[in-house]
Amino acid sequence: MEQVRSAPGEVPALLAMTWLATYACVPETDHLADIAVAIVGVLLIELGTQAASLLVHVGTALVMLGAGWHGATGRASAEIGAVFAFWPLVLAGGAVLVTPSPPPLHVRFVAGSIGGVAALAVARTGALEPTAVPAWVAIVIAAPISAVLALTLSARLR
Repeated sequence: MEQVRSAPGEVPALLAMTWLATYACVPETDHLADIAVAIVGVLLIELGTQAASLLVHVGTALVMLGAGWHGATGRASAEIGAVFAFWPLVLAGGAVLVTPSPPPLHVRFVAGSIGGVAALAVARTGALEPTAVPAWVAIVIAAPISAVLALTLSARLR
């Protein structure tokens, strides 16, 4: 299997989807504006330099995860939603794994976008509830549907 390198701006765009889903489900959002500025900064740097950095991507993702966890303020449904907000990155990676050669950027972006819609749906439905059960139910519905759709489209768009 060939090594897949992310295109400049690809991961920050997927992290922006993660940010949006996190913002949609956590009750404390004051600190998320700073994270959005950081994501836009990483995006602009990558587009300007035409280089992507795994270390910067992982660091930004960890900061985003910490911000979501902090913003959930102990509400289990929001914590679950903040973790599921990373589904766009999972599906974009899944598009890479199901194809024999590295898929083009538009294929990965379509898969990630489908994951972004699913994460936003979970954030606005189950992750807003006071208990964790509706969040899990939303994920049980959204994850397989979005995965099948994303992976099917990934295979067809090649």
